[in-house]
Amino acid sequence: MGKRWVTLPDGRRVLIDSDRPDKPKKGRKAVAGAAVGAVALAGPGVTGGFGAGGLGTAAEGALSQAMRTAVTQGAKHAAKGRTAKALRSLKLRPAKSRKPAGRGKPGRARRDRVRDRIDHAAECAMWSYGEVQQFFSTRRCRELTRRLIPVTDEHGNRIAVSVVWVRMPRAAGVTDLRRLVDRYGTGSVTALGAVGPRIGSGEFTGEAYTSTRRGRDRLVISEAALLGGSPDDETLERMEAATRVAVRLPRPNR
Repeated sequence: MGKRWVTLPDGRRVLIDSDRPDKPKKGRKAVAGAAVGAVALAGPGVTGGFGAGGLGTAAEGALSQAMRTAVTQGAKHAAKGRTAKALRSLKLRPAKSRKPAGRGKPGRARRDRVRDRIDHAAECAMWSYGEVQQFFSTRRCRELTRRLIPVTDEHGNRIAVSVVWVRMPRAAGVTDLRRLVDRYGTGSVTALGAVGPRIGSGEFTGEAYTSTRRGRDRLVISEAALLGGSPDDETLERMEAATRVAVRLPRPNR
């Protein structure tokens, strides 16, 4: 068996152990760990791309101490349903929008409140893609709730943060679903407003991704996609942090 190279959806190549599941896990920390292992095995002079910059150490794939502190604070607000405060902990704010033509001064920007774009569904196969959709075609979920939160960072980068709550009939279904959806190339639950992984000019690549179990029968998944701007490593780190905070939000009621 041994180790082998795989190509991720964004074109990056990482070395994985084929004695393990054949797809690396989503999220910056998991991918960085695999890529750093590849650099160490390949020897000096080998570099790997990661996000907007080069990958030098595993720390570049994880979160900095300052960002981990911000996540801890943001998660506390999120658990109480304080979305705006949770976002501010990460230096994120509700996305700005333009007033429609003919209303007010042309081109004048205004700040919208965080609008809870929420959707509830009784089944999941219709609102998923890839192997995850195949999973739901034979193992139906009981309930699906989706939420999309558009935000901007302090540099004006526009980011879409998706959160989905999936309820399964049995605990085993949650375990199996998480094992599948956590890995690259398996698809996911479609974010609200997205078509497959695509949303507007952006895409949910799996690099900024977090999942967590909620009780026995529910899985919460959050992903972030860049919609526009000039991202750097700090932006990508903040996107990952946003998913870690978003999974702590309570499921919206109908």
